[in-house]
Amino acid sequence: MKIHAQSTNHEIPALEGRLKSLTTDIDAKSRRIENLVARISELPQEISADPFYKQIGELNSKVAELKSTKAELHSKSANLKTQTIDQPELVRKIEHTILSLEKTPVDRRRPLY
Repeated sequence: MKIHAQSTNHEIPALEGRLKSLTTDIDAKSRRIENLVARISELPQEISADPFYKQIGELNSKVAELKSTKAELHSKSANLKTQTIDQPELVRKIEHTILSLEKTPVDRRRPLY
């Protein structure tokens, strides 16, 4: 049953890869925010920090957007993993495979070890 479930859910590996890349993006943008905050704290008072604050605001909104997308993909991945297996369909496929094997001449069958 597990093998059948994995073969019917082709989207799961792609979703998991996208989740990993989103996590990497979120971490990178969070580090950029931390670096900007550190740079602001080291700025002399006569230099305006407005451009840094603007960048921090943009990065924060991007991080929030990425986290939202990550939550959606995580939910979708969880839904795909918990889908039930269509047992009658699985039985039909197994029976079809057995019939195909029985129709194949013995000399053309591959040996199983």
